[in-house]
Amino acid sequence: PDPEPTPDPEPTPDHEPTPDPEPTPDPDVTNDDPFQEVNGLAVIEFESMNYHSDWEVVEVDDALGGGYIQWTPWEAFQNFGAGQFSVDVEIHNPGTYRIMWRNSIRNGDNPSDHNDTWLKVLAQNFYGKKVTDEHVVCPNQQEPSNKCEGDAPHGSSASGALKVYRFGSPASAWVWHSYTSDNDAHAIYADFEEPGIYEVQIAARSSFHGLDRLVLFRSRNESDDISESYAT
Repeated sequence: PDPEPTPDPEPTPDHEPTPDPEPTPDPDVTNDDPFQEVNGLAVIEFESMNYHSDWEVVEVDDALGGGYIQWTPWEAFQNFGAGQFSVDVEIHNPGTYRIMWRNSIRNGDNPSDHNDTWLKVLAQNFYGKKVTDEHVVCPNQQEPSNKCEGDAPHGSSASGALKVYRFGSPASAWVWHSYTSDNDAHAIYADFEEPGIYEVQIAARSSFHGLDRLVLFRSRNESDDISESYAT
């Protein structure tokens, strides 16, 4: 089991599904094929993506799938695009999806350093939402196709992307914390209004921010949701 960092975020009020087998990435998907959402869940190992060549794969026993990726060349705090790569996900069951990644700080023990990466999802609506009061933040310079209506996040945002960070100690723990808006944590969501292939874009921000696994799962819909505990 992963070490339990502190503090923990508020629990997400997700609908608890009937227990299913443990989700695993589709072994038949190649780098050139879209990853598949099945029954409200898509699971993707970062090291199986077509990642930019300046990212490195590190093989360790405590990473799911045996490895993770990290960016080391430089810090890209203000601008989206350094080491940018994309992955296509085919959504068969439209709706609202929460987006989370399993991540760790791989340099030092300060939980506020080396703790974030840029993320953009080319969906009809890409945004951050606070669990407690439904407050919405939208990325700065958002894509014309993004229907997000809300406030700007605290801290960095650029080119339609959100800074997605983790928190808590120990810094080296693998956690599923994936939030935007500094000191005012908003979970990450995308609304996919119709079936189709959607692009997820990732770019470097902090060096030595380890990315292990990405999940997109139905959340906050009227029905057919996947619980956070199952998805992660």
